[in-house]
Amino acid sequence: MKKLSQTLTVALYPVCPDKGVFLRWKNQLGGIDGWFFGGKKSTRMDTESIATVVSHDGRKERSTGKVAREFWTVRCGGLTVDQAEAKRQLYQSPQVQMWNPDGSFTDVEVVAGSFTIINESEKKRLVTLEILLPKPNALVR
Repeated sequence: MKKLSQTLTVALYPVCPDKGVFLRWKNQLGGIDGWFFGGKKSTRMDTESIATVVSHDGRKERSTGKVAREFWTVRCGGLTVDQAEAKRQLYQSPQVQMWNPDGSFTDVEVVAGSFTIINESEKKRLVTLEILLPKPNALVR
């Protein structure tokens, strides 16, 4: 066994590839776990009304504004059974965050009922879940 006589410094760069999403979450022991979901990502948008106006006779209701909510479905495949089962903590976590290219993290919400583990083969699993991004802030854009 090789013995080291001095400190070895390893540079870690907070860079994720363009394709994929890195999520981190609080685990059941109070620590932080993370995983890079490098599979295919798909997105969908839903809108919700933020204000409505009712006509003077009370019969017609009209929306005066809407906000779009963005959902991402993220995937990671080729996981062992234990790795896939460990990702269940992400679904149960009180805080899930997504890494941004500038190095910051954004709080996201895991959509209820979206976490699935699919058998790819006898020993490999595919994990899929849907996250809800925060409402867009017009002051930041």
